[in-house]
Amino acid sequence: MKQITLLLLLMTYMSVPHNDVSNVAQTYVNNDLGYSIEIYNDMQVDDSLKGIVTTIKNNDITLNIYYDDFTGTYNNYKTYVGYSNNFLNDTRNHTLLEEQNIEIDGKPAHFLAYTRGKLAYIANDKNYYCSAEIKVTDKKVYTVIAKTNKSNLTELKAIINSFKVIGMPQNATIPDKFFKKKALSTHTKTQELYKTYFSDNAGLTWGIFEPDAPYDFNALDNIESITNYDFKFLVRYQGLSRGLPQEELKNAENKNKYVELTLQTMNTNAGEIDIYEILNGRYEEYFSKYARDIKSLNTPVLFRLNNEMNGDWCGYSSYFYCKDPELYVETWKYIYNIFRRNNVTNVLWVWNPNHKDFPGFKFNHALMYYPGDEYVDIVGLTAYNTGNYFKDEYWTSFDELYADYYSEYARIFEKPLMITEFGSSTFGGDKVEWVKDMFDSIKNYPRIKVAIWWSGTDRDEEGNPGRIYRIDTPIEVLSVFRDNLAN
Repeated sequence: MKQITLLLLLMTYMSVPHNDVSNVAQTYVNNDLGYSIEIYNDMQVDDSLKGIVTTIKNNDITLNIYYDDFTGTYNNYKTYVGYSNNFLNDTRNHTLLEEQNIEIDGKPAHFLAYTRGKLAYIANDKNYYCSAEIKVTDKKVYTVIAKTNKSNLTELKAIINSFKVIGMPQNATIPDKFFKKKALSTHTKTQELYKTYFSDNAGLTWGIFEPDAPYDFNALDNIESITNYDFKFLVRYQGLSRGLPQEELKNAENKNKYVELTLQTMNTNAGEIDIYEILNGRYEEYFSKYARDIKSLNTPVLFRLNNEMNGDWCGYSSYFYCKDPELYVETWKYIYNIFRRNNVTNVLWVWNPNHKDFPGFKFNHALMYYPGDEYVDIVGLTAYNTGNYFKDEYWTSFDELYADYYSEYARIFEKPLMITEFGSSTFGGDKVEWVKDMFDSIKNYPRIKVAIWWSGTDRDEEGNPGRIYRIDTPIEVLSVFRDNLAN
């Protein structure tokens, strides 16, 4: 009866600027972030990602509540509202239902209502959204993003409109070792790889991205000859335009090397493949065959799915999908479960955000994309000294890139850490000295078990080298690697 009464009440809310939600069953108060909001009595509150998000949900509604403080950055309320809602430019997948500049708790707010198509492979998919960015100051903003499985949005509007600022946000942190290790598969070779290279007692092992390997080993053979080192881990990238690169993986196995197989679902010959298509089952057979082909190899594979998802250069970032990182998580789980149904046990799943969130908004925080302990074996770190060739990029030491990043991840994750790819450009400083300093510093990062140097080049729009990360440029870098890898 209470739910019926509440629904009748909320049906009177034909626009956002109503204030009476007295029949909503409870008031949730978040003292850490200094707000309150009226919610249903059957809603469950998850505040485990402290300082990032509070998630409140029942069967029909999910709320994500964020607080952003842009002090010291170029972002402000206007840029935040404008940039974070650019996904609506994709009118093929998104429909704007309503947009208003209103007041919530006497404060300026930007309100949106929008929808997307139902996704077949998300149980109880909530595809109707309301969001509100609530301005406290030009640099301090609360955001409420609500979604429901109902086309009638009056409930969401009423709940959002009940939001109140009640105090000053406090520092809040995720507990130590919050993210746990999971049990390994029974695949013998995979267990051996994990024990050798990723156990607590394992030392640091080096890998390399060399653009031709593992298809062709000529260039890598030359690098290994000069450095007198056997790089055990290689990187192979691919999109959905072709299946598993079985020949290349077998080439690596024949060389007694392992591949960090990086599948990025946005890169295809035909154009962008969006996660909506994946979650509607368009690639079901593709992923099933892919899983079966990996299983048939009977050699361990480090499977890195949709890396750097917290960067807006990746088409699977929530920046492109309703500001809803849960869609990334559902995609990961969907693919993971296909592997599990096909009894694939020779894969270690590598979850790998970028070291900075681009854009630097809480809904795009790296941990918003974490699929859960059950679905991840290894946590990957990625941070580059990009140099200063491109605007707003600058020369950065290894410790400046990794000290805080590593410290936080080593604190909250029990899982082994690896640097999935990194390097130093040649523009903006002395690359040889940078590499020397890197080798001196990385000794202080014992939780990093594998580090992979990305020996490639990023180019500008005209095709000119912009970030030269090659291990042989300048040639003296190879000598630094040789001298340090000997130890």
